[in-house]
Amino acid sequence: MKTKNNVTNLFFWKYMVNAWSFAAFMLFVLHFFSRGFFGVADSFIAVIYPAVLTIYTGQKEFSRWRSKKFSSRFFGEFFVVAWTAVFITFVFISVISRGQYQVSLEMVTTYLAVLSIYAVTLKSKEMRAQA
Repeated sequence: MKTKNNVTNLFFWKYMVNAWSFAAFMLFVLHFFSRGFFGVADSFIAVIYPAVLTIYTGQKEFSRWRSKKFSSRFFGEFFVVAWTAVFITFVFISVISRGQYQVSLEMVTTYLAVLSIYAVTLKSKEMRAQA
């Protein structure tokens, strides 16, 4: 059963994910094109962003399993497509620049975290549909 508090909490985490997603994208872009100048911020983002994303998706999946009428208006596919586009672009630039620009390990781990979280939510949706 959805309660007003659950919906409010889910929206709070949705806004947190959006804010941290924007910050992560911007910092990874700055770090990449500055050739590593924003290394400390890059490291913080690689820890904080996946944590916030995990909290949000965990609460969202819990709401899905708890409510028979849960319907998500937000699609993780957009996040995955955006992260994939940025990641592929960075890899391409890194290759054609012959290493002058390098994809940071933090970017790689963050991208893998986004993919992993998305894969788990897809399986959760599939299992919920069968239940």
